[in-house]
Amino acid sequence: MSISNLIQSVASWQTKTPEQLLAALSDPSVLVLDSRLYTWAGVAAIAGDAGASALCSKLIEFGKLWAVHQLGGTGLDLSNEEIQQQLYFLDSVGVPGMIALAQTARKHVSPLEQAGLDATVEQVAEALDDLLHPTVPDTESFEVLLSVNRQADGSMNAFASVTPVGLRDGRVVQRGEPVRHINGALRDAVQPLIDELMRGN
Repeated sequence: MSISNLIQSVASWQTKTPEQLLAALSDPSVLVLDSRLYTWAGVAAIAGDAGASALCSKLIEFGKLWAVHQLGGTGLDLSNEEIQQQLYFLDSVGVPGMIALAQTARKHVSPLEQAGLDATVEQVAEALDDLLHPTVPDTESFEVLLSVNRQADGSMNAFASVTPVGLRDGRVVQRGEPVRHINGALRDAVQPLIDELMRGN
């Protein structure tokens, strides 16, 4: 997902400044749940052996034997709200690793973090300007990606990916869907070029 897509996900984005949009995209407003069933091995991987051992001891002390057995069997959904409350309580009584465990299973992230993006005010401003004032191409052209493979018997396989593009001031502002052309006339057309390159080697 691009910065432009994220901007359009903000309510009334057309009326907001780049600073307001960046603040909205940086706000940890997206709830991310990991609903996998965690066993003792998964708990130890996050909370460490000491955390897993301390958790087991506390669960036994508090009479939560069902949780001990569940973690040793099919596992527990740690994103469950009730279990989340228990994890934070266990942290408050000194069980190490419980915050990390709770936040692995249930946390809030920003739209930018969820999309795996970073953004500056300048980047948001540029993307916003492109959205509000879409650039119209003044020239139509094509991008061509050519690939030729020479086989052991000397024959060739050739293909080209041809993508229509729109240019403005020499810069690509629109890109269509690529079309792939294989062999045939293409191979014959590039044969002189390939021969020339081979001689150069």
